[in-house]
Amino acid sequence: MNTTEHGVTDQMISAYLDGALDEGEARMVERAAEDDPRLARRLAQMVRNDRMLRRHFQSLAREPVPEAINALLEPSPEIARPWWRKLATSASGWAALPAPLQMAGAVAALAVVGIGVWTFLEQGLGPSAGRHDSVVARALPSTNADLSGLLDRQASGEAVAFGDGALAIVDMSFEHAQGRYCRQYRVAPGAESPSFAAVACRFDGNWHEVLVERIDAAIGESGHFHAASGPGSALIDGYILEHMSGDVIVGDSEASLIREDWSKP
Repeated sequence: MNTTEHGVTDQMISAYLDGALDEGEARMVERAAEDDPRLARRLAQMVRNDRMLRRHFQSLAREPVPEAINALLEPSPEIARPWWRKLATSASGWAALPAPLQMAGAVAALAVVGIGVWTFLEQGLGPSAGRHDSVVARALPSTNADLSGLLDRQASGEAVAFGDGALAIVDMSFEHAQGRYCRQYRVAPGAESPSFAAVACRFDGNWHEVLVERIDAAIGESGHFHAASGPGSALIDGYILEHMSGDVIVGDSEASLIREDWSKP
């Protein structure tokens, strides 16, 4: 969890922007932002990213959803919050993980025997006993060529059916602090299978999963699309919060990267 020298945490920043702090706490955040240029820039970046995602996903929500896709979408009991509010709330869960999982080399740390990634199911953390399960393998680009191709070409926010009854949606793209491009996505490998939220990063010309979590949230809600990875996905959200460099990448900027095959300018 990030904490400034004034004692302002990510949770406090999120609550301030959400109007959830009491008057005294709100004044403390404002005074800290006045004295700390880094905090002021962080607040501005959160607001900017929120507005970018709102504009992008609101425009997509106005488009009709193909019937084949709509039939696969399940109702969600919760309305997703703006992505940075979800990320900030979840940051404490990421900070509590073992140090190897917080390192920039998390890809190597997660390259375990089997499908090459730790899966985080239910409430436990650690290698899943079912990591050889084909359902999980279908949610990963390293073991599912169709999904890898989807990450190559699919714009954020559009639910897509692929393979044999699977449904996926890319929530957003971002640049990792180490310079590689990454995408956060959700996938339901089949109608009767669990859904997963994951982050995959591109290097050596291919997409490699970094983290994957089982989630209870539906892929879509009432034909509309949203950017949050879903309730209970603290690990995914914490990873993005810790490792994203700059703003989220959606819209025209993302389309340009797709056209250029995710190559650096």
